[in-house]
Amino acid sequence: MIDIVVAILTEGPTDERFLPTIVKRSIEDILIELGDKQYDVHDPHIIPKKGHNFSEQVYNAAWQANGYHFLAVHSDADDPDRNRVWEDKINPAFQIVRDRSEELCKDLLAVIPVQMTEAWMLADREALQEEIGYDISIPRYANIERIADPKADLKRILSQSQSSESRRRRKLEIADIYQPLASNVHLEKLNHLPSYQKFRTELIELLQKLHFIN
Repeated sequence: MIDIVVAILTEGPTDERFLPTIVKRSIEDILIELGDKQYDVHDPHIIPKKGHNFSEQVYNAAWQANGYHFLAVHSDADDPDRNRVWEDKINPAFQIVRDRSEELCKDLLAVIPVQMTEAWMLADREALQEEIGYDISIPRYANIERIADPKADLKRILSQSQSSESRRRRKLEIADIYQPLASNVHLEKLNHLPSYQKFRTELIELLQKLHFIN
């Protein structure tokens, strides 16, 4: 059994409840599909943000992640596509890490949901219904990544759920659903989103570079 240990830097505490599990499940899914050995993928180590700006935060995370197989770095696009945040934030920060002579984790992976993490949470309508109850109608989104504020949509859906006649006894807050959805969202549903497709493609390339898959 070969251990795979990775680290992750996210934007905030709610992202920490969703993205590490998605990263782990995505690695496991790719290894099942393309790997030829037995692997044990550990829960990603969450590195707290430290630094005055994004590049400094990524550098400090890479220093703490030295010895891990790779460091995943999250930044929401806050935009209809990932290009701006890649060019303005992710790529410059990655280049700083790769150009330094210190012992840092230099195998880096970008995690860039469009527009934000909550868009990925809306990707699987059935998983969301299961988590909050089948008492409301969740929209069938034609293009989730075109929603300017998916977090607001999630809050609205939860509010409708809580006001329905069959509401749960315990009030469900948006913070309560990140971890359950991370475990239950179907990756094939996520793979309908271009930003997740890009993440998965880059993850496959990184796993190939690290010789976990051919």
